[in-house]
Amino acid sequence: MRKLSRREFLILSGGAATAAAVGAAAGLGLLKTPAPLTETKTLTEVLTSTLTETVKSTATTTMLSSSSLVESGKSLVSVVKGRDPAELVSRAVAMIGGLDSVVRPGAKVLVKPNVGFSQRDAATDPRVVAEVVRLVFEAGASEVVVADSSVRGSDTSFNFQKTGLGQASEEAGAVVKDLRRDTATSVSVPLGRALDRIDVWDTVLKADALICVPKLKRHVDAEVTVSLKNMIGAVTDDGKGLMHRSGISQAIADLNSVVKPDLVVVDALQAMTRGGPTGGDMVSLETVIASQDPVAADLIAAERLFEAERDPDPLQVAREVPHIQKAAALGVGTNDPDRISRLEREL
Repeated sequence: MRKLSRREFLILSGGAATAAAVGAAAGLGLLKTPAPLTETKTLTEVLTSTLTETVKSTATTTMLSSSSLVESGKSLVSVVKGRDPAELVSRAVAMIGGLDSVVRPGAKVLVKPNVGFSQRDAATDPRVVAEVVRLVFEAGASEVVVADSSVRGSDTSFNFQKTGLGQASEEAGAVVKDLRRDTATSVSVPLGRALDRIDVWDTVLKADALICVPKLKRHVDAEVTVSLKNMIGAVTDDGKGLMHRSGISQAIADLNSVVKPDLVVVDALQAMTRGGPTGGDMVSLETVIASQDPVAADLIAAERLFEAERDPDPLQVAREVPHIQKAAALGVGTNDPDRISRLEREL
């Protein structure tokens, strides 16, 4: 049975779906992100109530066990250090099992970098994104779209051009897309504590696979920005505003409960410390981190960031980042070091 796209699942769930159907979909592994569109308030209440009782208590186990990139019940996170960005990406992905479980032959894949600003230091390194695109095509994808919507007030197309991400992505064979030129769909957030609904770009919802490729940075509002925070680019400007007004940390967690990356590849070649998302101090880490668990990936990446800032207990500080804690509580992934298998290599 082929995997449903996010949008297909949302549409199917929003019609005649019942709580029992949602449970059946989860059992079949189709419910990667339980985010049904709902037509009436009554259906929303039914789904929310049922999911709260049956999914919330076991969400972490369900989401993690559905991933083939799990070893002995632990999320795999690779941490690779070296000089060649392309080799770091390919090794990091290979160490957690490759792309076979993420990209099926003929799939249409969305690669979501951080292109929030025009400054090169604030954006994902083009070499990292280009190698991700190459690997996705090598895995059999028919189309790769590299897309983002920048922070409010910033021109995404200009940022793609200025950072070099547009050219690098196109040269690798991808289609580059400014999501502000896309249409959007209002999506229900059944497990949301700050968000009831959020407007998500249709290109994100239609993708067969979503690969998040964030830049490792500090952030003035969210403390750090890695994969979970990077997913804000998947929502409209109105949605971004709503997330900030609703409490950014919980809103980030809520968003990732319905739009969860299938794979995270973190650009930690140069990390932005002691300030961000722009203007911080750049530190060379020469590292790429990969995982199918975005919470675990962000935890390990944040630990590396706090290590660079010489924090005496970087792992504990990383565990205390509010949106990482809240995403774990919703079952998006794990922030428990005992449930993470860390695979490290220096090239």
